[in-house]
Amino acid sequence: MTLDLRWDSGVTIGNAASSTNVSIRKGAFLDNSHLWVQEILILCCIFARGKYDYESIKYECHLRDDSTFLSSRTISDWLTFIREVCIHAVLKISDGKIGGPGLTVEVDEAKFGRRKFNVGRVIDGKWVVGGICRETKDVFLVPCHDNKRNGLALVEITTQNVNPGSLIITDCWKGYEGLTQEGWDHLTVNHSYNFVDPFTEAHTQNIENLWWQVKRSLPDTYTRKDGSLLYHFGEFLWRKKIITEPSQAFLVLLKHAAGLYPPPK
Repeated sequence: MTLDLRWDSGVTIGNAASSTNVSIRKGAFLDNSHLWVQEILILCCIFARGKYDYESIKYECHLRDDSTFLSSRTISDWLTFIREVCIHAVLKISDGKIGGPGLTVEVDEAKFGRRKFNVGRVIDGKWVVGGICRETKDVFLVPCHDNKRNGLALVEITTQNVNPGSLIITDCWKGYEGLTQEGWDHLTVNHSYNFVDPFTEAHTQNIENLWWQVKRSLPDTYTRKDGSLLYHFGEFLWRKKIITEPSQAFLVLLKHAAGLYPPPK
């Protein structure tokens, strides 16, 4: 996600005798958008702030003299666009698999969805397998293919995202039994009796805390049907892994956007 100091759509380059009018949008993050540059920048600034909803975005981005506000669809599309930038930024610094010899990785699964009238059990949701390395705090978050939460899926996702030689700790759900059969060094904790196994000291408190953080980061507008879970994960990991100083998030976001969509030379 380049910008120019001028707000209008074109800048003059070259000398006075032979000048060329070039759009600051062309080939850049702003390309092919009907929004004003100011509106896009304000939207990015609101996103970088971390606390936002559609209504606040509509009013803060309202710069036109008429009664035209950004539509919910436009806001949704741009938030997805910005989250794509976050995903690319995270992937660029990712080392791939987490853990390794001498390291411990906690693995767990969680369901993301909405409750009926915000109470009761989750009636619709997406199963996600996650892991966190205790020592490095590196994480992975992977939705289950076809929303199938079973032993085969758990072993496959773990193998694809955890380095060999890691000690894996999970709860006692039978779906994880395949890890031992596949040769993984595997400890379990039975949450029906203890949060920490009294004999092995195994626990999954780090991954449980990660789930709390991820779910807390989801906006109120999130639903499983919008297919945006991976984009929200991208935003979460961008803030967790890259944004060390929240006050710099806006500038970092623009830098990542300019890197992903460099202007033509």
